[in-house]
Amino acid sequence: MGDGGESEFLSLFCNVLIPSLNAQQLISPVALYSKKDYLYQQPRKTMIEQKFSLEKPQIEFLNRYQKYGFKDANEIVRVALGRFQLELEAQDLQESANLYAAIYQQDEELQQLTESALVGWTA
Repeated sequence: MGDGGESEFLSLFCNVLIPSLNAQQLISPVALYSKKDYLYQQPRKTMIEQKFSLEKPQIEFLNRYQKYGFKDANEIVRVALGRFQLELEAQDLQESANLYAAIYQQDEELQQLTESALVGWTA
């Protein structure tokens, strides 16, 4: 597998297990989805109203929703929360990948097993 260590393992992990992503996208999850992608790729669900408190600068920002291309303040909040959720989930995935990489680096038998499984695969 070479001596690339953690980054090489992460690339293999992404290419084999999650072929639609690459290692850089896992590191930068916000780049995965634009506002439009997030809104239109997600299944439509019934909206539930939620009350929460914001500071004045946050309200002022939300009131400028049209400047940023949103149809209303609700949409900007949904997109922001969706992106934040993706970021947190990607962090969890990154931590998991890092743990697997650490285990992989210390386990010669696992490295040999991986090498033998990759024989004949084209990159």
